[in-house]
Amino acid sequence: NAEYMGRQKVRERGMTTAKDVLKLYRSLLRAGRGYQDYNFRNFVLRRTREDFKDSKLLADPAAVEELYQKGLRQLALVQRQQVIQNLFFQGQSVMDFAKQSSAPN
Repeated sequence: NAEYMGRQKVRERGMTTAKDVLKLYRSLLRAGRGYQDYNFRNFVLRRTREDFKDSKLLADPAAVEELYQKGLRQLALVQRQQVIQNLFFQGQSVMDFAKQSSAPN
């Protein structure tokens, strides 16, 4: 009895493997890079890295499962917000222009 949330398969309560967590981490980073707005993009990427770094040493399986489920909900939220934000995107920010001009040719 698995449901699908976004493109991620949501399992019933069970053992979350390191592979599952890594897949979620990569999916969140990929979804974060999909934002066109500099501020949204960097916020999602920074929060994802910080949250995963903070819970890296977590050993309790119940706590890992709880955070994994929270991560799946966050991924679905990021994907929904990305679609909405990109629909109303106004243009590149000053930070995007600065990043382009400092890139090596």
